[in-house]
Amino acid sequence: SNAFTPDWSPDGTALVFSAQGPVGTYQLYTMNADGSNEKQITSSSVTKAFPRWAPDGSLIAFAGTITVPVTSERPALVDNLGVFTVKPDGTDERGLTDIQRDARFGGWCVGGPWLNENWNPSHVFGN
Repeated sequence: SNAFTPDWSPDGTALVFSAQGPVGTYQLYTMNADGSNEKQITSSSVTKAFPRWAPDGSLIAFAGTITVPVTSERPALVDNLGVFTVKPDGTDERGLTDIQRDARFGGWCVGGPWLNENWNPSHVFGN
């Protein structure tokens, strides 16, 4: 009921999507094409959304919230989106982006994920 941003696996047998998890944040789930075998594959206190399967089905890329630390240039905590990958079984989660920028996952291309970085110095506190 609260699921969004679904994406079919390359072979059409499974679906990945984001839905609100038990701790209130959005997490990633997979299920078979017929609706059976729903599994939560991520679990954390930060939101994970906008999943996209790799063309070979070996990874799922997604956007996840990153809390950017306070610095002299940024005197307040800021939540940015970073790009991550995870295996379809939920293992081997990895961050792909620098936490100082707000990145979005643009899609997959030959050799890996294509990133769409959105960074604007005017959005930094104090500027």
